[in-house]
Amino acid sequence: MLKLLRALPAKRWLGLVADREFIGAEWFRFLRRQGIKRAIRIRHSDMLDDMSGKEWFEHVQHGHFHEIGEKVFVFGELMRVVATRSPTGDLVIIATDFNARKTWKLYKQRWSIECTFSSFKTRGFDLERTGITEKSRLQRLFGLVTLAWMFCLQLGVWLGVVGWNYARQETPRGRDSHARSVQTRLVNPIAIASVRWRYC
Repeated sequence: MLKLLRALPAKRWLGLVADREFIGAEWFRFLRRQGIKRAIRIRHSDMLDDMSGKEWFEHVQHGHFHEIGEKVFVFGELMRVVATRSPTGDLVIIATDFNARKTWKLYKQRWSIECTFSSFKTRGFDLERTGITEKSRLQRLFGLVTLAWMFCLQLGVWLGVVGWNYARQETPRGRDSHARSVQTRLVNPIAIASVRWRYC
């Protein structure tokens, strides 16, 4: 973290948004001392003053957002705490230095990263099962998977937008010709980049 701050000073940060793996008194205190605003999800069992998060927000329903009326101590830090429920019913509690509206706006942006991680892991390329531990080989594998993911993303965008428009407007023969053309334009740059990565 200190290396990152040397390259990107805290004064240039809007804030730090993080999940439940990144919690604890020392971490929260470090961020405050560095002048970095926090919006960090905490566990429902974590204590907020003298009650757990679950006790504070047990009544919260999906689609509703609640905030404790005044700041409370979270891992020894005086912070705002807001909460809602996910569509699956999970209690989402966030300790924050932002107001409630800004907190949810920032936290929603984090989900795109979660979707990417999920695609890399068990719901997609299953990167965690590679068994590779050698650093340089792992770096190359990660780069190749990233390129493959980018290709899948671009192809999905095309199928969802461009492909649908042509499916409604063009003849079957014209659609096939256009699809091959677009796929060629998508595949060629990524295929070339993949080969370069493999042999660099």
